[in-house]
Amino acid sequence: MPPSIHPVDLVTALRHKHLTPAIVFLTSRRACDEAMEAFDHAELVLPPVRQEAIGTALEQVIAQYPSIAEHPLIPIVQRIGVAAHHAGHLPSWKIAIEELMRQGHLDAVFATTTLAAGVDFPARTVVITQSSIRKSRDFTDLTIGEVQQIAGRAGRRGKDHVGLR
Repeated sequence: MPPSIHPVDLVTALRHKHLTPAIVFLTSRRACDEAMEAFDHAELVLPPVRQEAIGTALEQVIAQYPSIAEHPLIPIVQRIGVAAHHAGHLPSWKIAIEELMRQGHLDAVFATTTLAAGVDFPARTVVITQSSIRKSRDFTDLTIGEVQQIAGRAGRRGKDHVGLR
């Protein structure tokens, strides 16, 4: 289920309020993929200098992981500065997205809550779109610990120079 605010509008608002980079937590892989599809025809384009920087960073990662050279999300990532990251992607793609985020090239990453546990990259803002997550076959309310884990992805003391403290 996509968030109630359209992904393009969300990223626009986050950029306008200087709240990027952001991790937007969605409930499923499908929701992450649908969020990315929303940018297919978006006019929300990065300046050429940022597009070139993303392209250069991607080239470096592709040199290490040629399997992602033809990844279908590369044009959106490079043109708009947003990406999806979930268990349905190749590990090499997830590494590429993590590296782009670490280098400060992305404004938003649409991810499932499983991202909260194991990724180490800076974010200024975390957006939690729902208070429940998919576990096994049904949805369960987020626990206090899970909310802390997810929210803790932004502004980690001593690690993130861009996060809100």
